[in-house]
Amino acid sequence: MGHARGEAFWAKLAREVEAGGTRVEVAHRYGVTVSALGYWVGRLRRTKPVATLLPVRVESEPRRRVEIVTGEIRIVVEEGTDPAFIVELVRALRAC
Repeated sequence: MGHARGEAFWAKLAREVEAGGTRVEVAHRYGVTVSALGYWVGRLRRTKPVATLLPVRVESEPRRRVEIVTGEIRIVVEEGTDPAFIVELVRALRAC
């Protein structure tokens, strides 16, 4: 009975379950039994590839910098630096 619909049909339903739909909702929407849907969700989980590799392109963007000037001292800090470190650095320079 379930095989007559084909694996592509069940894969579509399984994707809906994986996306957050409940088995009861999805089964009702497509007129299939919850047990049949559960069987196919489990079967497809066991047979799908462990990882899917996608092409990735990495682009480098120039990082922003912040300049701290106190007296004659100029320090350049790159974006992403821990703010607590910057505060301590400024306090230490003021103490000099």
